[in-house]
Amino acid sequence: MKLTEQQPNRGQREDLSSKQRFTVVERLTALLAPRNKLNLMLYDGELLYVHKNMQDTLFFREIGAHGLLFATVPLMGKNWKPFPMTRLVAFHDGEKVFEGIKHPYVFIPPLDAITPMDAMNI
Repeated sequence: MKLTEQQPNRGQREDLSSKQRFTVVERLTALLAPRNKLNLMLYDGELLYVHKNMQDTLFFREIGAHGLLFATVPLMGKNWKPFPMTRLVAFHDGEKVFEGIKHPYVFIPPLDAITPMDAMNI
């Protein structure tokens, strides 16, 4: 299945709505996630798209009324939460506006890529 087949209004010059753009990114994420580590943050000038499919690799913390801080490991301070697994989430001005459907593609690194220190934390 080609990505261009996934796009609403394919071939038209009209701009996509934020929901339509979210749908395209969500479908692309689902196409790329099988057998790949796909932790990402993309910004299109309006929405911030965030996704992870590997355990313990992305955390977030709310700051202020309309802010979020993301980190690959919890930084100093409290209230860090693991980002949801295997689901695309879109934010606008620090507020969650879209949340995708959970997919089954959890990335597990091959054994030769796991260090002894990593193994102690599994």
